[in-house]
Amino acid sequence: MAKYFFAETSIRGLPEAQLLSARYPEMRWIDDYQAFRFESMHREKECVIFARKRGPWMKPFHCYHQSTQYSYFSMDVAEGCPFDCVYCYLQTYLNHGALVLFVNQEDLFTELQQVKNSKPWISTGLLSDSLLSESYFPLLPQLSHAIPDGAILELRSKSDQVRSLNSDEIERRNIVISWSLNPEQIAERYEFRASPLKNRLEAARLAIEWGYRIGFHFDPIFYFQNWKEAYRNLIDQVFAFSTDRIAFISIGLFRYMPDLGRTIRNRFPMHPILSEEFFLDIDGKYHYFRPIRKQMYRVFSEWFKEWQDKGIPIFWSMEPDSSFVAPAGRDALYST
Repeated sequence: MAKYFFAETSIRGLPEAQLLSARYPEMRWIDDYQAFRFESMHREKECVIFARKRGPWMKPFHCYHQSTQYSYFSMDVAEGCPFDCVYCYLQTYLNHGALVLFVNQEDLFTELQQVKNSKPWISTGLLSDSLLSESYFPLLPQLSHAIPDGAILELRSKSDQVRSLNSDEIERRNIVISWSLNPEQIAERYEFRASPLKNRLEAARLAIEWGYRIGFHFDPIFYFQNWKEAYRNLIDQVFAFSTDRIAFISIGLFRYMPDLGRTIRNRFPMHPILSEEFFLDIDGKYHYFRPIRKQMYRVFSEWFKEWQDKGIPIFWSMEPDSSFVAPAGRDALYST
C-alpha cells in the first residue's frame, strides 16, 4: 500500500481535488508529476500522485493478433505501478516509479463519445495495474455507465484488491476483469510485490460471483527447466473456472527490447530471467529461439483447444511472424 500522497497543482481547481484533500489529508502539492523524484525507484513505488492528463486518454494499440470485430484502444487512466516485476517494460518507459492517477474525468468521457461508433475494446492496464488504480481513486462507478454500447472495457491486473468492484453503482455488462498469470515459482521470483497466484485466482472467482466476465493473460510465458509441468499445473487451476464467464485467453512468450535488458541487468543483477539464449528478431526485440517458441505455442494451443472449440477467443501476443505459432498456422488458432 502507498505511504505517500502527492497532487499536481494543475488539479487545484477541479472538484476532484476537494474530495482527494479530504480523503488524503497528508497529501502534498507538487508542480509537475513528470519531474517527480523521491529518493529511489524503490521509495517511489510507495508514492501515489494525483495529476491532470495532458494528452489524449485513449490511443489505438496493437498488442495481440487481434480480432477484427473490435477497434483496440489503450485508456491511460494511470501511469506506473507499485508492483516490481523484473520483466516490466515500464522500467524503461516511465520517468519514475510512482503511481500516477489522472483525475480530470470530464475530458475522458468526451473522448469515449468520440469512439462510440468504432466498437472499441478498451484496456486500462497497459501503463499501470487497473485494480490498484481503482483502490485509490474509484473511477468505475462513473466510467462503467459511459462505455458505449457494444464496447468492452478491460481492467488488467496482478492484484487481489477487488473490493471496489463489489458496488451496485457499477454497470457490469461491458466490463471484463483480466489477470496476468504465471506459475507460483515464477510469480515469487519474477513478480515482486504482486499478489500471489492463489490470491489472483480467488479474486477472479469473486469477480465472477459479483457478475463480471473475466479473462486470463498467460503473458509473458517463460522457458525454463520443467516449464511444461509448471504451466500445466497452472492451467489445470484455470480449467476449474466455468467457461461461460471467460471472455478471452491471451498467450505470449517472454520478449524484451534491448533497453529493458540493460535495465534488468542493472536493477536485478544475476537474476535468471535472462539466462536462456535469446536472439534479436525482425521486430527489434529479443526472443527465445524459434524452435523453442514453436514448441511452446504448439503445447499451449493443444491445451486450450477444447476452450477454443467452445468459442472462447484465444489471442496470440506480439509475435513478429505468427505463421509458426501452431502446426496448423495462425488462422486455426485465432478466434474472431
